[in-house]
Amino acid sequence: MSVVVYTHPLRTIWMEWHRQDDGVAVVTAYGDQAPEAQIPDHDVLILHSEVVHSHHYPDPDRNTERCLAEVAAFLPEINISDTVSDTTIRVISSSATLYDAAWTTLLAWSTDLYDPQRPAESAVMTDVEADLVVLSHEGPVLFAGHRGSTWWCGAIHNEVLILDRHQPQEEDVVSSISTHLADIRRHVDNFSDLVVFGDRVQPDVLAQFASSTDLQLTRVRRLEPFRHVRSALSPEQEKSVLQRSHLLGCMVAPMMDVCELPNAYTIRP
Repeated sequence: MSVVVYTHPLRTIWMEWHRQDDGVAVVTAYGDQAPEAQIPDHDVLILHSEVVHSHHYPDPDRNTERCLAEVAAFLPEINISDTVSDTTIRVISSSATLYDAAWTTLLAWSTDLYDPQRPAESAVMTDVEADLVVLSHEGPVLFAGHRGSTWWCGAIHNEVLILDRHQPQEEDVVSSISTHLADIRRHVDNFSDLVVFGDRVQPDVLAQFASSTDLQLTRVRRLEPFRHVRSALSPEQEKSVLQRSHLLGCMVAPMMDVCELPNAYTIRP
């Protein structure tokens, strides 16, 4: 039995699961607790975007030295001194060219967010990485995901083509993101499907994206991650999970056959 825990700011959520002989995962237990409570024992811990610092930059050479220089210059919250090793940096290289450059997104966080004495075999990942793992099974799509105070936007087709963090004004969210996605779309073979996920995915937001004159999309839909797994939950628990699938979808990533992004790696200064 495996356990995945998601440290959302409003509640800490956990799921137990196991993989059947045919390779499909079965969710067997689900629960949540106050965020200040001790994190349950786990095999995978997923961090919410609100505690993850990020930086996006053009990077033709894609080397570690450049990554650390970018962190030092643009992420002062992250300690990368020679004497302190309390930081993890995830490097996600985008394979598409935007504005005549290949781009890299850095995700960085402190190990103070969780117990540094956790078992060595347990994994830590960010919710956006987990969302991208699930999205990589969706075919060629644009995506817009709301996590905390920001949106993650981009395009994916098996691997991440473009990934950027976007913080629009609250009163102009869909319009701002649509303009941003329209620019991305011109660089990724004119993708026409948009998948929306995250903390808040209301029907009116989907309708606004669908009617965007900037995007002129063929299809707009919510991410449906739980169709990739089976359930052994009670009817009440299953209903609760499905009602929150837009929020909890990142927890499916460790249950997938391929649960890592192909164009990502970790730096621990």
